[in-house]
Amino acid sequence: VGNPRRRVRMVINKIKPAIDQKLAFQTAEPIDPEVSPATEDSDDYERARLGTQLLRYYYDVQNGDFKDERVNKWALTTGVGYMAVTWDDEAGGVFDAAKKVQMDPDEFRRVYETDPMMTIGDLRWEVLPSHSVFWGPYGSEWEEKEWVLICSERSREYVEERYEIDADELSSEEVGGQRTYWRQSDLTAAGIQAKHNADGNALLVKEFYAKRCKKYPQGVHVVVCGGKVLNRKFNKKLRNPYDHGKIPVIQMVQDFVPDDPYAMSDVDQLI
Repeated sequence: VGNPRRRVRMVINKIKPAIDQKLAFQTAEPIDPEVSPATEDSDDYERARLGTQLLRYYYDVQNGDFKDERVNKWALTTGVGYMAVTWDDEAGGVFDAAKKVQMDPDEFRRVYETDPMMTIGDLRWEVLPSHSVFWGPYGSEWEEKEWVLICSERSREYVEERYEIDADELSSEEVGGQRTYWRQSDLTAAGIQAKHNADGNALLVKEFYAKRCKKYPQGVHVVVCGGKVLNRKFNKKLRNPYDHGKIPVIQMVQDFVPDDPYAMSDVDQLI
């Protein structure tokens, strides 16, 4: 029914309250991880108990409740959420490796071709924006995926420090293919620009994982930026660094829809 003249039409947001209510319902029960023993052997029970303690520790120190809420929010609003669980060599405390193996620092550098002062490393658990994760081949189910591509915008300083490369050699431009990647630096007060406005300090880093196959029995892990492979120095064969050989990205789907691998969000259904 049309409003009478001179009367302000009330606009009520029906979507956000519904999303907030669903999110509160999905995250009401905090996650309490527990590892089950593989057998009835007493050693397995001890390993399971230790594994449970480790999971609960990481869930606490890495703010698991907040990450659980974030990935659920992505799934509710876009239909799908992603999390990556990887090992970060740059995390953790610093220790003197030469002193640990009782070697002279100069000899350590010559033998291992690296500095003896290195980081311990630690678990990295992050929620990935839905618009930055691509997987395929297109039309396949997530369980049947052959590869996953993660795109992220990083500063030149980050790329230089992490991959020990001169970032001035890398281009900040990205050639668009069939899919358009939305970059944070494209966001303006008026919205997202139609043409990418190159930020001289912003680089598009693409991390690619492929599962095991006959050609690559260990899988594949490649980090590319500006047309150059960044991780070959640390991983000469570019194979998956994890013994389990799996792609360390987890997908969380809100609502499966037949013949649609990207699912449907609650926002779509509410509209």
